[in-house]
Amino acid sequence: MPLDPKSCSSQQRVGALVVRALLGAALLTVAGEPLAAQAATRSVIIRGTSIIDPVTGTITPNRTIVVVQGRIATVGGPTTMAPAGARAIDGRGAFAIPGLWDMHAHAVIPGLAETIFPTNIANGITGIREMFGVTTDALRYRSEVQVGRMVGPRFVFAGNIVDGWPPTRPGEVVVRTPAEGRRAVDSLVDAKAEFIKVYSLLDSASFDAIAMEARVRKIPIAGHVPLSVSAVHAAAMGQKSTEHLEGVTAGCATGENAIVDAAVSWLRSRALDSANAPSLMSEMNRRAGPMTATYDVAKCDALLRQLTSLGMWQVPTLGVLRAVSRLSDPALVRAERTKYLPPMLQQMWSGMSARMGTGADTSRRTFHRDIERGIVRRMGVLDLSVLAGTDSPNPFTYPGFGLHDELEHLVDAGLTPLQALRAATWNPAAYFAATDSMGTIARGKVADIVLLNANPLLEIGNTRQIRAVIADGRVFDRAALDALLVEVARVNAAPSPAPPPPPPR
Repeated sequence: MPLDPKSCSSQQRVGALVVRALLGAALLTVAGEPLAAQAATRSVIIRGTSIIDPVTGTITPNRTIVVVQGRIATVGGPTTMAPAGARAIDGRGAFAIPGLWDMHAHAVIPGLAETIFPTNIANGITGIREMFGVTTDALRYRSEVQVGRMVGPRFVFAGNIVDGWPPTRPGEVVVRTPAEGRRAVDSLVDAKAEFIKVYSLLDSASFDAIAMEARVRKIPIAGHVPLSVSAVHAAAMGQKSTEHLEGVTAGCATGENAIVDAAVSWLRSRALDSANAPSLMSEMNRRAGPMTATYDVAKCDALLRQLTSLGMWQVPTLGVLRAVSRLSDPALVRAERTKYLPPMLQQMWSGMSARMGTGADTSRRTFHRDIERGIVRRMGVLDLSVLAGTDSPNPFTYPGFGLHDELEHLVDAGLTPLQALRAATWNPAAYFAATDSMGTIARGKVADIVLLNANPLLEIGNTRQIRAVIADGRVFDRAALDALLVEVARVNAAPSPAPPPPPPR
């Protein structure tokens, strides 16, 4: 659906102001029975839990957490008094962590959000950075969860993707000149987008114009590093995050200049013959060869340090990179999760697997194993800025469940369990300049808390062992979480329309 800026009003900025406004909103309800009708201001007391600080890794045992009106009012000892009428939660033997964030997701999709939203809550994901969509849809869904008609996480959203010519999917804002780039930023700001997502096909002049206009309009840019520029250039122009290691893999190669030059030539030929333009995926696969051949660890370390110093965060999305490299692998199909996946997505994944998953993906598998995972390993060694994101619901990145997969992929690549946990808790708070409101469990912060039955610092897979989710102060115990999943499975079992086009990466 194309953006219609005429129907939208003024800017709602991302960053501290937007996120703090969202943190103050009541965003969660139980499907079918609004929690808003169940004493939204009810107090909660959690006794006997061990609190994990994702910044330091410190575990403080036998703590009492008091929640009042969606905020953490007290973090104290065993003798802390309960507010009158507070709901009591037994936290003995549990580990409390901040609510998880999926920092690259496509959940705000009409016809899919109704089940993707509660599946995320059932997996302890209380926040999402939504990477593509129509701003009017996002505002409508935010209203639905705020008034109690849907279960849903907090989310910060981009509007339509801003990409170059020719377009690769419906709904993109297509930019062919710097002037069009500036107009694209203005229209998205006016439509209340909270950041601008840039994409691979932008030419360098248009990208620079977008970045400069975004600076003027005080809105962040994030997304793919366009093929026409280097990651360092994108970071210097103010790009706040790059997804899927776009630009980083080329920047870790001694042949980076030749790789970018070849991409610029490819973009020009593609624009001149858009009717017969080769796919972006084929170009990305072609680049894997030169990047593998000239990969250099020392250059990569220097690049990663430089990008961090320039303020660019990394969202590796290792799960989707793994899936793209092995679409024909039957091990990607998780039968126990299928009932929680909307049928239209099941059809889409099956079609893409049949169409793209062939023996030709062998070199891409090697690239993922040796280069992409290797770069993440260096991020762990250097202890740099990483954000956990799934890119769900792209093929075999299961909504909700996929974030736990991603944390395991990060640890398997070389991060410590603490670094991986931080990538889904404290680091999102730092990214949004909202560490005063989220990212740790402390007095005055928003009451997004996940109680785990096992310590995730010993085994990151323990983030799956969820006893309860406290979201904006409202409690989903294990029975309520299970009820959410039962309802999702019931809805998904109903007949569905034809599948939508795949979301962008």
